[in-house]
Amino acid sequence: MSVNLASIKQALASWAKQEGLTLLFIIQGLIAIFLTLWLAMRLELPQPAVACITVIIVMQPQSGQVLVKGAYRFLGTIIGCVAMLVLVALVAQERVLFLLVVAIWIGLCAAGAMAFRDYRSYAFVLAGYTATLIGIPAVQNPDAAFMMAVWRLLEIGLGIVCASVISACLLPQTSTKAMQQSVKKRFGEFTAFVLENLAEPDNQQQYEHSMLLFATQAVGWENLRNVSSIEDYVSKQRKQRLARLNQEFMQLTSRYAGLHSLLQRVRLHYDNDITTAIDSCLAIVKDTIAPYRGSSLSSQQAKQVADIIATKQENLRLQIRAESARMTVLLSEQQKLDFDTACELIYRLFDEMRSYCDTQASLLTEQHPYEHESTRFQTKLNPVGALITGLRTSFIVLTFGSVWIATAWPSGNNFAMVAIAISAIVTTTPNPARSARQITLGTFIACLLGSLVNLVVLPQIDGFALLCFALAPVYVMGFYLSTQPKFAGYGMGLLIFFTFGAVPLNPAVFDPQLVINNYISLVLAQAMVAVILTVIIPADNGYVWSRLNKEMRLQIPTLFKPKQAQRRQRFESQTRDLLSQCYGFAGDSPEQYKNLIRMSFAVQIIGHAIIEMEETEQQLLSEKSVNHDWLQQKEILKQYVTALFERPNAMQQGILLEQLATMMDWLRPQISTLSRFESSPPKQLLSHLHVIRNTVLDSHLFNLSSVTSREGGNYAA
Repeated sequence: MSVNLASIKQALASWAKQEGLTLLFIIQGLIAIFLTLWLAMRLELPQPAVACITVIIVMQPQSGQVLVKGAYRFLGTIIGCVAMLVLVALVAQERVLFLLVVAIWIGLCAAGAMAFRDYRSYAFVLAGYTATLIGIPAVQNPDAAFMMAVWRLLEIGLGIVCASVISACLLPQTSTKAMQQSVKKRFGEFTAFVLENLAEPDNQQQYEHSMLLFATQAVGWENLRNVSSIEDYVSKQRKQRLARLNQEFMQLTSRYAGLHSLLQRVRLHYDNDITTAIDSCLAIVKDTIAPYRGSSLSSQQAKQVADIIATKQENLRLQIRAESARMTVLLSEQQKLDFDTACELIYRLFDEMRSYCDTQASLLTEQHPYEHESTRFQTKLNPVGALITGLRTSFIVLTFGSVWIATAWPSGNNFAMVAIAISAIVTTTPNPARSARQITLGTFIACLLGSLVNLVVLPQIDGFALLCFALAPVYVMGFYLSTQPKFAGYGMGLLIFFTFGAVPLNPAVFDPQLVINNYISLVLAQAMVAVILTVIIPADNGYVWSRLNKEMRLQIPTLFKPKQAQRRQRFESQTRDLLSQCYGFAGDSPEQYKNLIRMSFAVQIIGHAIIEMEETEQQLLSEKSVNHDWLQQKEILKQYVTALFERPNAMQQGILLEQLATMMDWLRPQISTLSRFESSPPKQLLSHLHVIRNTVLDSHLFNLSSVTSREGGNYAA
């Protein structure tokens, strides 16, 4: 009996964490919409549907996100209202000129939303969306533009306030709680990934998927950190430590990427002697982290783990020395270099795990020295992508506006307005084409259900309570779909456009012809937007992929620019941000996606090695023990690395490999056979050069034919 009760409690707890949260979100959404609808009617706002649609767009499972999104959306609404009133006052008398100016404005807003992919994007989206709501109807009636702006501002403001109040007061799910859960799970998820990959090193697809997931989590972590610090004072006190934790996690993944790449080559080209020696060192790491595989780690437990790793580090150091002494007589010079580099990467990975746990443990206290450090996550602005998005949105505005003007269709204003608004909204989604297709199907279902409610159900009911009962089933289905990542677009299309047609005006008007005309315009507008984004101007065209790949490569030459503040932080965050930009449409272009993710791993590995090589060099400079010849060789290396990543070709690859071989030959005589990497800067420099060379040898990286250097003959792919 006790076993059954325990299993029931466990099942209920599991349900509450998953389906229970979904049910809570649906309840919050229903209450927020119906509260907004009731207030809009009591306040005699002319279009309650606009207020309800605002609730749908703003509502999120976490209350902090609702507050931040709502604030930026209201700011965007004010900007959109002011901009459109100015445009109406200047050029509303000439429809073609007005349409051209509106296209430019909304294109700029879409470009801004694409450029700033955090919460600021909502302000840009609403600035364009509100301009559409006001500007398109104002073409037919410019005299009413000011009152339209006032009504839209009130309706959108009402929706934001109601959504924020319900989300914050009715069993709120705070962003702070989500942040805490993420902190607890992250180390366990990483250890599970490491152990699984070491057990199945040839499962490259799973490795790439996990690394991409970690990259997107790093970007999402930053947004969650900012929201939780606004929402909760405790999180605000730890804001810099949370940023440091994210930075250290990115360094962990970069370190493991380098180790994984080297181990792949060692297993491919060497016999069991060297792999067995490396595995004996890895065994200490695996045995230490195995108990925490996939588990949640509190800050108190993180402190204990950091202490355990610190103790085990000495065991690892002794094991490395023992294996190194044993393998000295068995390995060639090249094999010994591979072994030493692999062991150094293992030791550094283990040490960075300890550092990560130590930073997590620092969250226990309100004050900590880490909090006074400046750690920033810097996104990578993609000006070309923003420009393409702006031009595409302007093209849609001009196309649909021209169709409306040319046909004089009575519902043409809805046709143009919906197309423009949706094109602006889907701009901020990871995959605009897929979102547009899903919203189109959701809109079609909304039209069928909305026509049924509008023409059959509403004439038969009386009173606000019955109106809520009539609308509730569709809202429940829509909110449920919106919580499922694969079906979120269907849910948004259903919710927004069912509300657009089924929520009555104030006062209500029964006009079947207008209802049918409006729904036809909705479906046509959505279908045409989906066609434009999928076929005519796809967001994932070849040029966009090529540009992302080039931006990723140029992260390496950027490292050589002098006087860069927080260079490591900028590099780690921008490479993840670039990788996350392709996450949404990776499935639509698998080959381009594979090329980009391969380039991303190489850039992270090489960039990591360059940064650490220069840190070692700075240590030698402080000790005044840097050789002038080394500095000259380093400058030549910078030129060749920059040339390869700016203009990749086989000749540049061969030149760089030759330069790396020359520098490694220069370092070898300065390294004693008894020296240890932790106390030998020359040996550390040699390992960093070897890591770079190991990565550059990948002939598939730049789609080049194989290149063989005098130093890496048996490694040429």
